Amino acid sequence: MTDIEKSSMRPKLRLVDPKDILVPEVRVTSTWDPELLDMFKKSVEAMGIQQPLLCVQENERLILVDGLHRLEEAKLQNLPKVQVVVIPGDMKQVLLKNLMMNRLRGGTKASEMVKVLTTLNKDHGMTSEDIARETGLKRDYIEKLLETSRATREVLEALDREEIGVGHAWEIARVPDKDVQLRLLAQVFTYRLTVKDLHDIVNDTLEILKKREEQKPQPKAPEPTSIPTVRCHLCELEWPVRKVVGINICMGCYGIAHEAITKAKKEGRIPTEKTLTKEEEPTPPHEILTNEKMKIQQNIMKGSGQSEREDA
Repeated sequence: MTDIEKSSMRPKLRLVDPKDILVPEVRVTSTWDPELLDMFKKSVEAMGIQQPLLCVQENERLILVDGLHRLEEAKLQNLPKVQVVVIPGDMKQVLLKNLMMNRLRGGTKASEMVKVLTTLNKDHGMTSEDIARETGLKRDYIEKLLETSRATREVLEALDREEIGVGHAWEIARVPDKDVQLRLLAQVFTYRLTVKDLHDIVNDTLEILKKREEQKPQPKAPEPTSIPTVRCHLCELEWPVRKVVGINICMGCYGIAHEAITKAKKEGRIPTEKTLTKEEEPTPPHEILTNEKMKIQQNIMKGSGQSEREDA
């Protein structure tokens, strides 16, 4: 790496319009109690923002890593410029640095950490080992938080309020059924379950759910469907739908056609149920050959008889 390249990678202090800083949707934000937040607002009003914000520059975008409260207060007080430490990078670096800095500071929401870790894992292809190496977080802790992403909203909210720990949330998230997760959460509150006790209950629950799934009746194969038929309005016989055509007939023509069909029935010139059935059954090939042979023989006999009469 040349000296110029090294220089471009170094952090730089800049004065930036707060409106030009992009706040990513997925990030970890430190939580402050109301009293501390009020003290912070008064200090900004009296002395301005003393600590620079941290941003990553990706192409022309400045993406916030740390300092959301400072940025929001600067916008509220219409500060024209704020000091920003800018480092080159991409969205993956934004998430990693944001996760590390806010976690070390404390007072973060576990649900936000779950979202950041899930994004690093799914969108940026980072394993739990990769994230642990970059952030200093324990691999086991990261894996539990990743698996906790399957928990219901109520479980994650209880985790944010610190009513349950990461171990509790991870155990509950092992159960795929959302309704069962809520019942397990209620048991934790009711009986003050330890993580170990909850682990045993979840194992029993998973075993019960597995047996129920195995006992479900297997779907039966669909019954073969017969070819649908429709009644002809003229001959009044049932025909397969593939042999029926739809036409528009006026009342006058319909009456004439119906009269003609009725007459043809009486004269035996209209298909009957027997002829219809016979038509549907194809004549076997050997019968066709036999019939042809008989015709040939009859013609031969007729020709022979005619010749003998002529000779007589």
